[in-house]
Amino acid sequence: MTSNYYTSSRASYDCDSRESGLRDDKQVLGPLVDRLRKYDDFRRELENNGGEFDDLEEITAFLREPVAIPLKHKPEEAPLTSPDRLRSLVSMVGSGHYFLDVRRTSRGLPAYSLSRIAHDYWSEYSLVVEDIYLSPGFPFADSRFARYMYMGHETYYLRMSQFRTEVMTTQCAGVENPESCADDLLQHIGHYCLSAMWHEDQRPAVVAAHHFKLPQFMSAVEILYLCLSADLCTLRVHASPVEKRFFEDVYPQQAVAALLDSLPKRDGQELTNLPQIATRLFVRLNRAFREFLETEVAFDGWFGLAHESKSDLELELRCDPCPPQKVPIYKLLFANLYRLDMVVPSLKGDDALCDAAAALESQARSIIEAVNRLRPTVSDGID
Repeated sequence: MTSNYYTSSRASYDCDSRESGLRDDKQVLGPLVDRLRKYDDFRRELENNGGEFDDLEEITAFLREPVAIPLKHKPEEAPLTSPDRLRSLVSMVGSGHYFLDVRRTSRGLPAYSLSRIAHDYWSEYSLVVEDIYLSPGFPFADSRFARYMYMGHETYYLRMSQFRTEVMTTQCAGVENPESCADDLLQHIGHYCLSAMWHEDQRPAVVAAHHFKLPQFMSAVEILYLCLSADLCTLRVHASPVEKRFFEDVYPQQAVAALLDSLPKRDGQELTNLPQIATRLFVRLNRAFREFLETEVAFDGWFGLAHESKSDLELELRCDPCPPQKVPIYKLLFANLYRLDMVVPSLKGDDALCDAAAALESQARSIIEAVNRLRPTVSDGID
């Protein structure tokens, strides 16, 4: 890692300058971060233990208190109840790479995300490289992506920040400038790999893979997207043990790690064949996923008794019992895309679901093997 990023004195000087700038930026944002942390302590106390009308008045008054942000040209202030004003002030810090997002939690109270962005003008997605502050329980629709307003439009960003702590621990420990090291590695992985592997249109597949325990299916989705969306010749040039270690230790994805390890061993014709193979394999995977979604399972039409984590308020849902009916999985998935965790417990042990999941996992496993087979031919993608 050191040899890749810090070989020259010029590079070392740039990293020192960058880290100094980051420290200055965090000092400017410090009062806002302290205010957000105090608010979230208050909010979590209220959510966990309940409160009275006076508590609501107190938290409302706290939100209305202005927070000072010591910008270079002059100090500015805005309350937490003015998110547009706060976003504008945050965007003036440093080189304009800081974004503030405010979302409403399931309890109706605001949650905050303050992040540092690395713009990638050569990829579909720019990157969130650091969470300066993230409210506990911040409601991400998809934990792989953050959404921020940029140039008047809501824009998706890859959340590389979720890997930052582990990257600094496992791959940047002992280097002279660990913050810059983590920035460079996260941008490298995001640009060459994850920007091709991840897409917001994968949301139904991601939700299904998570809640129905389909790890091989998710691996197959990501490796096929990588083969179809990335420039494999460029990826082969930039593939190194750093990327392999990332997909082995930080974001375990053994199928992608094996592919990256095999790229230097493949000749030009093999790399040319690989997207053609992946196209056919993608059709197979789509067909297998469709068959999974069309599987009918026994569902009683209600969510039963649902309990959130102990740190949240207990939620109890009751209704009169009704006989289970056969319902295709796709109806349950798309009708409950953001609350599937409340549906899945009632399907536990369903034989049709277990058989369909096993069949999909088996198909996904064979697809991964076909992608990672050395000396592939186009016929590998044919049933």
